[in-house]
Amino acid sequence: MFKILSTAIIPKECLKSLPEEFSVDIFREKRPMDYAEILEKVSTKSYDAILCTYRDRIDGSLIKAAAGSRLNIIATMSTGTDHIDLSECQKHGIEVYNVPNITTNAVADYGVALLLLGVRRLDQSLQQEPDQEPWYYMWNLSGSSLSKMTIGIVGLGNIGTAIAQRLTGFGSKLIYYSRHRKQNIEQEYGIEFRPFGELLQESDAVIASCSLNAKTRNLFSLDTFTKMKSSSIFINIARGGICNQDDLYQALNSQEISMALLDVTNPEPLPPSHPLHQLENCLIFPHIATNVKNSRIDICNLALQKIYNNIRDFQLK
Repeated sequence: MFKILSTAIIPKECLKSLPEEFSVDIFREKRPMDYAEILEKVSTKSYDAILCTYRDRIDGSLIKAAAGSRLNIIATMSTGTDHIDLSECQKHGIEVYNVPNITTNAVADYGVALLLLGVRRLDQSLQQEPDQEPWYYMWNLSGSSLSKMTIGIVGLGNIGTAIAQRLTGFGSKLIYYSRHRKQNIEQEYGIEFRPFGELLQESDAVIASCSLNAKTRNLFSLDTFTKMKSSSIFINIARGGICNQDDLYQALNSQEISMALLDVTNPEPLPPSHPLHQLENCLIFPHIATNVKNSRIDICNLALQKIYNNIRDFQLK
């Protein structure tokens, strides 16, 4: 019997396709599994694989605690692997798998949804009280039209490209910054490359969809925000670590930029005491870009398939 530790509730549909010789120990509480709980599990029980989420910290201490047992696979139900100590896994011969591209459409849809929410300030309309001033012709003109705006995309990978594809129908001017120019995508979607500084100066809204690495960590800082238009909107659907949140608070509070919509923060969740929570021009969401049922099923199925394929290949050797 091959044993898998799942640190989260997974769709029932995914378990039906697993071979009978696989047993999945599922953490069934409706919350992230604590680090101490994962550590206790891998220290006291023997698993062939761990199925985890981006919220689970799989560090060197945890890997060492599990090393020497049967553990040889960690599959994360996410694109990013920055929550896993990859070098420590390599030392102990543990294979690490992620699920790239599966969530592209869900995240791109969500990015556009946040853009529309911010551009039209729909949050303000939702907050209208029954006794507020009734509608009149010049009432609530805080929104803008996307067709009149320049949208800057930082990071033109799969998600950034999918966002550009969706925005072509709105008639916006599209510009992007990426480490490498993507001339085929430029031609297909009419998007133009800009150096980072120029993108900041030209854009009415900036969508961050880049990966987190040494070069992008704190890419969006006070220096960055001061280069943007005072009317511009900042949207982060990438990773919390690409934005210095104290600097963002300062930029929003001093009206260096007009609004921010964040699906990711650092840490997650952002503590209630953080001043960003106090700003009306900052909307913070609980990292829900991939929270679509069919997306969750696809992610989990692919991660389990990678575990199954690894174990099967190991048996054949």
